[in-house]
Amino acid sequence: MVALRKPALVFALGTAGAVAAAALFAFGFGGAAFFRARSDLAATIPLAVPIVSLVPAEVETTQRDIPALAPAVLPEAPRAYPDVPTSYEQSLSEHDIVTVRDFLVGYGANFVEIDLGVQTMTAWERGSVLWTSRISTGRKDKPTRAGVWKVLDKLDVAWGSAYDDGSAQVWKMPYWLGIYYAGASENGIHELPFINGVREGERSLGRAVSHGCVRVPKGTAKTLFDWVQVGTPVVIHH
Repeated sequence: MVALRKPALVFALGTAGAVAAAALFAFGFGGAAFFRARSDLAATIPLAVPIVSLVPAEVETTQRDIPALAPAVLPEAPRAYPDVPTSYEQSLSEHDIVTVRDFLVGYGANFVEIDLGVQTMTAWERGSVLWTSRISTGRKDKPTRAGVWKVLDKLDVAWGSAYDDGSAQVWKMPYWLGIYYAGASENGIHELPFINGVREGERSLGRAVSHGCVRVPKGTAKTLFDWVQVGTPVVIHH
């Protein structure tokens, strides 16, 4: 349970503050893990910068270009995930989601913001923008869900499969961060994937073309993976 260090902010926000505070308590973000800062990153990444990718665009590469990582399989959804009140998350309106985002900024929390409208991800640290990057979220028929989520798990690499145009595909997704369950598996954030051994190019960034996950540029995904912790909030809105 978070011990609020700035109770005056809740009263100043009125009803909006109550919604934000309720969300924080409902999601059970641990104080130490939730607010731990990474000042070493702040020293290397400029604050409040324009939208940029942390690494230069590259041509498509093959699987040989990244180090071998121990394979892992995405966990199946438990019957009831004990720490994620899904019904509450799905009941949030767009206004409520933005209210929670504003509360987290004002409180000085560390969290990830994903803007589906402009296809960007922003890392917030202690109320300031740490960095912003282009991303790719779910396409129209497989949208990324708006809501207030949190990092459920971290995997160096996750594996999945998809069937497009009748052909089977094997997906390798480095730096996996699970954020919510979609049926029997997770949707999450990961580096541009390898599809049948070939990495997806950065031309997909800035467009909603994924199967529901959030795709992040090569390099940026590793920075994000090292910065977040299990329990870090992820706010997704339009």
